[in-house]
Amino acid sequence: MFSSATALRWTFGGNTATGGAATSTINGDGSISVQFTATDPAGASASDSRTVTLGTMTGNWVVTVPFCNASFSMTLSQTGGIVTGTFVMPVAFCAAVAGSTGRTDPAEPGTIDAAGNVQIRLKVGAFLDFYVRGTMDATGRTVRGGVFNSGFNGQPMTMTKQ
Repeated sequence: MFSSATALRWTFGGNTATGGAATSTINGDGSISVQFTATDPAGASASDSRTVTLGTMTGNWVVTVPFCNASFSMTLSQTGGIVTGTFVMPVAFCAAVAGSTGRTDPAEPGTIDAAGNVQIRLKVGAFLDFYVRGTMDATGRTVRGGVFNSGFNGQPMTMTKQ
Protein backbone atom coordinates (compact mmCIF):
# COMPACT_ATOMS: atom_id res chain seq x y z
CA MET A 1 0.00 0.00 0.00
CA PHE A 2 1.29 3.44 -0.92
CA SER A 3 1.25 6.33 1.51
CA SER A 4 -0.72 9.42 0.57
CA ALA A 5 2.59 11.21 -0.03
CA THR A 6 3.60 8.72 -2.74
CA ALA A 7 3.32 10.19 -6.25
CA LEU A 8 1.62 7.87 -8.74
CA ARG A 9 1.93 8.55 -12.47
CA TRP A 10 0.48 6.77 -15.51
CA THR A 11 1.66 7.26 -19.09
CA PHE A 12 -0.30 5.67 -21.93
CA GLY A 13 -1.08 6.43 -25.55
CA GLY A 14 0.54 9.86 -25.33
CA ASN A 15 -1.54 10.75 -22.26
CA THR A 16 -0.51 11.12 -18.64
CA ALA A 17 -2.50 10.94 -15.43
CA THR A 18 -1.83 10.83 -11.71
CA GLY A 19 -3.42 8.94 -8.86
CA GLY A 20 -4.19 5.36 -7.94
CA ALA A 21 -6.42 4.83 -10.98
CA ALA A 22 -6.46 6.51 -14.37
CA THR A 23 -8.82 6.59 -17.31
CA SER A 24 -8.42 7.99 -20.79
CA THR A 25 -10.00 7.78 -24.20
CA ILE A 26 -7.57 6.56 -26.83
CA ASN A 27 -8.67 6.63 -30.46
CA GLY A 28 -7.44 4.28 -33.12
CA ASP A 29 -5.96 0.84 -32.88
CA GLY A 30 -2.62 -0.87 -32.55
CA SER A 31 -0.13 -1.35 -29.75
CA ILE A 32 0.54 1.23 -27.05
CA SER A 33 2.83 1.20 -24.05
CA VAL A 34 1.33 1.72 -20.59
CA GLN A 35 3.74 2.72 -17.83
CA PHE A 36 3.08 3.13 -14.12
CA THR A 37 5.58 4.87 -11.82
CA ALA A 38 5.40 5.27 -8.04
CA THR A 39 7.73 7.79 -6.38
CA ASP A 40 8.05 8.02 -2.60
CA PRO A 41 8.67 11.22 -0.62
CA ALA A 42 12.45 10.52 -0.56
CA GLY A 43 12.54 10.45 -4.38
CA ALA A 44 12.96 6.71 -4.84
CA SER A 45 10.78 5.30 -7.59
CA ALA A 46 9.73 2.06 -9.19
CA SER A 47 8.16 1.60 -12.60
CA ASP A 48 6.47 -1.12 -14.56
CA SER A 49 5.28 -1.09 -18.16
CA ARG A 50 3.18 -3.27 -20.39
CA THR A 51 2.26 -3.24 -24.07
CA VAL A 52 -1.46 -3.21 -24.71
CA THR A 53 -3.11 -3.85 -28.08
CA LEU A 54 -6.18 -1.79 -28.89
CA GLY A 55 -8.68 -2.89 -31.51
CA THR A 56 -11.50 -0.98 -33.12
CA MET A 57 -14.06 -2.09 -35.66
CA THR A 58 -13.88 1.32 -37.36
CA GLY A 59 -12.33 0.93 -40.79
CA ASN A 60 -12.42 -1.32 -43.84
CA TRP A 61 -12.70 -5.08 -43.30
CA VAL A 62 -12.64 -8.05 -45.68
CA VAL A 63 -14.95 -10.89 -44.67
CA THR A 64 -13.95 -14.30 -46.03
CA VAL A 65 -16.32 -17.29 -45.93
CA PRO A 66 -14.40 -20.30 -47.31
CA PHE A 67 -17.55 -22.47 -47.31
CA CYS A 68 -19.02 -20.24 -50.05
CA ASN A 69 -15.67 -19.47 -51.66
CA ALA A 70 -16.66 -15.83 -51.20
CA SER A 71 -15.37 -12.64 -49.66
CA PHE A 72 -16.68 -9.11 -49.44
CA SER A 73 -15.56 -5.76 -48.04
CA MET A 74 -17.32 -3.84 -45.29
CA THR A 75 -16.84 -0.30 -44.08
CA LEU A 76 -17.61 -0.19 -40.37
CA SER A 77 -17.84 2.44 -37.65
CA GLN A 78 -17.63 1.74 -33.94
CA THR A 79 -19.01 4.06 -31.27
CA GLY A 80 -18.57 2.57 -27.82
CA GLY A 81 -19.70 -1.04 -28.16
CA ILE A 82 -21.99 -0.40 -31.17
CA VAL A 83 -20.89 -1.29 -34.72
CA THR A 84 -22.62 -0.05 -37.90
CA GLY A 85 -21.68 -0.04 -41.55
CA THR A 86 -22.24 -0.95 -45.18
CA PHE A 87 -20.88 -3.41 -47.73
CA VAL A 88 -21.12 -4.54 -51.37
CA MET A 89 -21.24 -8.17 -52.48
CA PRO A 90 -18.75 -8.35 -55.39
CA VAL A 91 -19.91 -11.88 -56.29
CA ALA A 92 -23.18 -13.77 -55.95
CA PHE A 93 -23.60 -14.81 -52.32
CA CYS A 94 -26.55 -17.01 -51.33
CA ALA A 95 -29.65 -15.14 -52.58
CA ALA A 96 -27.72 -11.91 -53.27
CA VAL A 97 -26.60 -11.16 -56.82
CA ALA A 98 -23.17 -9.70 -57.54
CA GLY A 99 -23.16 -5.97 -56.82
CA SER A 100 -25.86 -6.16 -54.14
CA THR A 101 -25.40 -3.61 -51.38
CA GLY A 102 -25.99 -4.32 -47.73
CA ARG A 103 -25.73 -2.80 -44.30
CA THR A 104 -25.72 -3.66 -40.67
CA ASP A 105 -29.25 -4.11 -39.37
CA PRO A 106 -30.39 -0.72 -37.99
CA ALA A 107 -32.91 -2.48 -35.73
CA GLU A 108 -30.16 -4.66 -34.25
CA PRO A 109 -26.81 -2.84 -34.41
CA GLY A 110 -23.65 -4.88 -34.27
CA THR A 111 -21.75 -5.13 -31.01
CA ILE A 112 -18.24 -5.66 -29.69
CA ASP A 113 -17.51 -6.12 -26.01
CA ALA A 114 -14.36 -5.52 -23.95
CA ALA A 115 -13.26 -9.13 -24.49
CA GLY A 116 -13.38 -8.63 -28.30
CA ASN A 117 -16.54 -10.68 -28.90
CA VAL A 118 -18.19 -9.42 -32.10
CA GLN A 119 -21.72 -9.96 -33.37
CA ILE A 120 -22.97 -8.15 -36.46
CA ARG A 121 -26.27 -8.77 -38.25
CA LEU A 122 -25.95 -8.02 -41.96
CA LYS A 123 -28.87 -7.40 -44.32
CA VAL A 124 -28.80 -7.64 -48.11
CA GLY A 125 -31.98 -6.69 -49.90
CA ALA A 126 -35.35 -7.68 -48.49
CA PHE A 127 -34.70 -11.36 -47.84
CA LEU A 128 -31.09 -12.15 -46.96
CA ASP A 129 -29.89 -11.48 -43.47
CA PHE A 130 -27.21 -13.29 -41.53
CA TYR A 131 -24.90 -12.87 -38.55
CA VAL A 132 -21.14 -12.84 -38.39
CA ARG A 133 -20.00 -13.77 -34.89
CA GLY A 134 -16.46 -14.12 -33.66
CA THR A 135 -13.67 -12.90 -31.44
CA MET A 136 -11.06 -10.26 -32.25
CA ASP A 137 -7.54 -11.61 -31.81
CA ALA A 138 -4.69 -9.98 -29.87
CA THR A 139 -3.57 -7.96 -32.92
CA GLY A 140 -6.88 -6.08 -33.05
CA ARG A 141 -6.93 -6.68 -36.81
CA THR A 142 -8.55 -10.12 -37.22
CA VAL A 143 -11.89 -11.56 -36.12
CA ARG A 144 -12.39 -15.31 -36.41
CA GLY A 145 -15.73 -17.02 -35.95
CA GLY A 146 -18.73 -18.19 -37.93
CA VAL A 147 -21.70 -17.22 -40.08
CA PHE A 148 -25.22 -17.90 -38.83
CA ASN A 149 -28.81 -17.62 -40.18
CA SER A 150 -30.07 -17.76 -43.79
CA GLY A 151 -28.92 -21.36 -44.14
CA PHE A 152 -25.64 -20.90 -42.28
CA ASN A 153 -24.99 -22.81 -39.10
CA GLY A 154 -21.58 -21.62 -37.90
CA GLN A 155 -19.58 -22.06 -41.11
CA PRO A 156 -16.09 -20.54 -40.55
CA MET A 157 -15.57 -16.86 -41.25
CA THR A 158 -12.60 -14.52 -40.94
CA MET A 159 -12.70 -10.73 -40.91
CA THR A 160 -9.42 -8.97 -41.66
CA LYS A 161 -8.87 -5.24 -41.21
CA GLN A 162 -7.35 -3.53 -44.23
